[in-house]
Amino acid sequence: NPRSPVTLAQLNAYTVDSAAALRQDLAEGTDPAKGAALLGYKGRTTHQRLADRMDIEDFPGGSPSEVSSNATAIGSAINAAKAAVKRLFLTSGRFLITPYIQRSGAGHIAISGEGKSQTTLVGAPGPSLITFQANTSVDVRDLTIEKNSVLSTDTGHGLVLIDQPNALVRDVAITKFGGI
Repeated sequence: NPRSPVTLAQLNAYTVDSAAALRQDLAEGTDPAKGAALLGYKGRTTHQRLADRMDIEDFPGGSPSEVSSNATAIGSAINAAKAAVKRLFLTSGRFLITPYIQRSGAGHIAISGEGKSQTTLVGAPGPSLITFQANTSVDVRDLTIEKNSVLSTDTGHGLVLIDQPNALVRDVAITKFGGI
């Protein structure tokens, strides 16, 4: 049973068709067996790796903006990450927070930015811009908390931790406030 040779045109057509199918499968966002599930990362799929954290931009109003407040989006994202016991990741940019964010009660809160020079939470506080009270643990890292002096002349505090026996604040800059 001799096989007929494959022509170059047939081979190119197959390669183009396969590449197009692969691009389509990788772009698929609803089928759990496609998209990021097709790519590997250290013995897991990329989908599994991306599920380790929550991203602020996955929440309505969660894009960096100094024009409209991101407080509702950040508050909702903190609640969701706390419930799922995942880290909330804030992308590079300046996030306006008005009026302020307060979270309390059992649960773990973990928030990370892309670095002190890249992710900034900016706002006008009352007594504080961000307050965490009596959570199981709090971990805030890699961002800047800055007072907008135009919006407020109050000194206030950038970050307040009350009854937080397990708190980690690492690589966080607090500027133009009275302190932490």
